[in-house]
Amino acid sequence: MQLSIRGDDRGHLIIKTPYHPEIVKMLRSIPGRLWDPAYKHWIITDTQSNLEELLNKLQHSKLFSLPEHIEAQSTDTTRIKPPVYAPHSVDGLETPAIPKLNSDIAALRRELQLGGYSRRTIDVYESQVRRFFLRTGCPPIQITREKIVLYLESLADSLGLSRSGAVHCVSALRHFFRINYPHRFPNPADSIPVPKQSRKYPDILSKEEVFELLGALSNVKHRFLLSLAYSGGLRVSEVVRLKVGDLDFDRGLLHIRAAKGDKDRYTILPRSLKNIYTQYRNNFMIHSWLFPGQQLSKHLSIRSAQAIFDRALSRTEITKQLSFHSLRHAFATHLLENGTDLRYIQELLGHKSSRTTEIYTHVSNLSVQNITSPFDTLPEGKEL
Repeated sequence: MQLSIRGDDRGHLIIKTPYHPEIVKMLRSIPGRLWDPAYKHWIITDTQSNLEELLNKLQHSKLFSLPEHIEAQSTDTTRIKPPVYAPHSVDGLETPAIPKLNSDIAALRRELQLGGYSRRTIDVYESQVRRFFLRTGCPPIQITREKIVLYLESLADSLGLSRSGAVHCVSALRHFFRINYPHRFPNPADSIPVPKQSRKYPDILSKEEVFELLGALSNVKHRFLLSLAYSGGLRVSEVVRLKVGDLDFDRGLLHIRAAKGDKDRYTILPRSLKNIYTQYRNNFMIHSWLFPGQQLSKHLSIRSAQAIFDRALSRTEITKQLSFHSLRHAFATHLLENGTDLRYIQELLGHKSSRTTEIYTHVSNLSVQNITSPFDTLPEGKEL
């Protein structure tokens, strides 16, 4: 039996394991654990205590054994550095270095707030910095460029590290040292290579597929949520945080507040959605949040919205690789194919750079639909 543990760039540990009642019981005992039925894996918050508890429980379950190369090395501890997740800083909260680290992180947050960074970016940077120092066990004054590179390599080998995760880590550390240790020159986080941006184009839903997807949902709340996301090109984090007052059917506008980059914008609100909105209001109790969660005082979670999309997709015959964000891709692509200027699409999507929006020129049919295939120019009258 094999179990895999990897990290993502949002402060989570992703655990994949075959079904076993003892494993399920063990994972359920970890505070805050979640089961994702769509991807069939467990999710726990990536903290030192959670990781230690997970590893200890796995060790004592006797259901797993260490890989052979680790078992062979474990007999000689004098030549081996502990892995990045080893509990060598378990007593860190009692050492003099941690209060200083906390004050340094507080200074980081303060400077980033003054610099106009969004709350989400600040939280991600703080999480990356705190995780880095807890895992390396080194005080800031001892950190070198080489140690940061080795840390990134260790994460990539042991837990998995996405490009965005590497970029966030390097950027967070660069800000951390610039703010708290300006005398360190050069900054140890400067000029660290990160994986190159891969050029991959998303699968795009056709208009017929969007119609099929929306029609797969009988729950009016779920259908309205996905319809609103597609009709305005919203991110999942934006649609779940909408409030009733953000809808203006008279002007056909939807107000997106504190979106990515902590910026407001307006996008399209089709008047044709008024009917399903009325049905929704007549059947569901809402107050401030347009899509409340189980508690009316809180909005629907991002994970719940993603599950709604996955459920709708599973009821169709669509085989493309899709996610909730595919509705936003479809919105932009269909606008472009309808002849909407790219500058307006950029404004509606809230893209800071036009280069981000230009990806839709590569995935739309606009640039190729009027080109004749050479197949159509083959000699007529002859059968292949």
